[in-house]
Amino acid sequence: MEDPKQYSDSEIWSRLMARDEECIKWVMRRFGGALINYLERMLKNRQDAEEIFSETLQAAVLKARTYDPDRAKFSTWFYRIARNKALDFLRRKKGTVVFELLNENTDKESSSESYSDENLECNSALALFRQSFGQLTEEDKELLRLKYVANWSHREIANRFYITDGNSRVKLKRAVQRLRILMDKASVKGGEKE
Repeated sequence: MEDPKQYSDSEIWSRLMARDEECIKWVMRRFGGALINYLERMLKNRQDAEEIFSETLQAAVLKARTYDPDRAKFSTWFYRIARNKALDFLRRKKGTVVFELLNENTDKESSSESYSDENLECNSALALFRQSFGQLTEEDKELLRLKYVANWSHREIANRFYITDGNSRVKLKRAVQRLRILMDKASVKGGEKE
C-alpha cells in the first residue's frame, strides 16, 4: 500500500479482513503517530499509549468484519476503538478515582478551578461527569456513592435498600449504564457545538 490516498475505506477494510500484512503496516504508519499522541494526552503516559495503540490495532484486525464503510470513515472507527480501549484501561487502572468526585458538590463547579490549556481537557471531562451525574435519579446517585466512594460491598448495599445481593448488582450495573449513556449524549451534544 504505497500511497494512503489511493485506497478507499472499503479497500482498507477488505484488506484488514484478509489480515493483509502490508495493510496492517500501512495502518500503523498512517495512524500510529497521531493516534499515539492522542492516547498519550488521554492516558498521560507514552508507554501506556503505545500499548493501547497496539491493542487497538489487534482489535481492528480481529473486529474488521464489524466495520461498515457506509456508516463511518475508517479513521473514525479506528479512533473509536482506541478511545474505548483507553477508557477501559483508565477504568481498570484508576478503579474508583472518578467516583471520588462524587464526594464533591455535583450541582456547581468550583469557581477556583483553573481552565488553562494544560488541564482544560480534564476540566471538560469533569464538567461532563458532573453534569451527567446530576441528571441521575437520587437512588442511582446513592448506589454509585455507596459502591465507589464508601466502598460498600453488594451485600451492604442490598441490606441498605432491602433487596437481594443479585438485585444490588443489577441496580448498580444499570446505574453505571445510565451514567455512561448520559455522558455519551452530553459528549455528542458538546461536539456538535464546536
